[in-house]
Amino acid sequence: DTLGDTPHTRRVEASGGAARHHASMRLRVGARTFGFLNLVGSEPAVSGEVALRTLAAIASQVSIALERAILHTDLENEVRKRTQRLVEEVEERRQATETITAIFNASPVALISLDAQLSLTTWNRTATEIFRADSALVSGNPWFTLFAAAPTRLHDVMGTLQSGGEISSLEVDATLHDAAPRSLHIAGEPLIDTGGVFRGAVLAIDDITAIKQVKEQLHQAQKMEAVGNLTG
Repeated sequence: DTLGDTPHTRRVEASGGAARHHASMRLRVGARTFGFLNLVGSEPAVSGEVALRTLAAIASQVSIALERAILHTDLENEVRKRTQRLVEEVEERRQATETITAIFNASPVALISLDAQLSLTTWNRTATEIFRADSALVSGNPWFTLFAAAPTRLHDVMGTLQSGGEISSLEVDATLHDAAPRSLHIAGEPLIDTGGVFRGAVLAIDDITAIKQVKEQLHQAQKMEAVGNLTG
């Protein structure tokens, strides 16, 4: 109730025999009391019916004004708190994004993201080194434009991603746009939203050409060693 309590009146004898008449009204907002509105005078009319009604009306208006001021202050405080929380959330997301970007670019494996149509969207530095092209130049193009001739086996399994399946491990021999033959190890993971809809995929591609060449050289050396042992 913002109208306050019943007016309280009292008569106080001052020095010299003069009397002072007091009338007061509590200023309340709900159950909270913020003060009192006092009316003081030497005439008995101060505590008369007209004066008390006037005091009650003024106290009512002051209480309403106080209630609005408090509500406005509370709203300002709530807006300030929410704004601060939003600022903190934005900063946390920025830091998280920077961390993810750093990890993404520091990966020794080529990481390539595709949209729902399996078109190129972003990739990391390793992908730039392997495919000899900047992501800004090929972004939006179909995935197979990474290759001079995309391996047939890779064509076959890309549909698996769109169906929600993963590419756990696939080795292919491919020719890139630098015309050099490459051996690539490829893994892929679909990106599915909360509604179960395919919204893209991420490919992890490792250039294992040098490793396979070393293995082949080792294999040839072992064969030659075996032949030498037989002829020796």
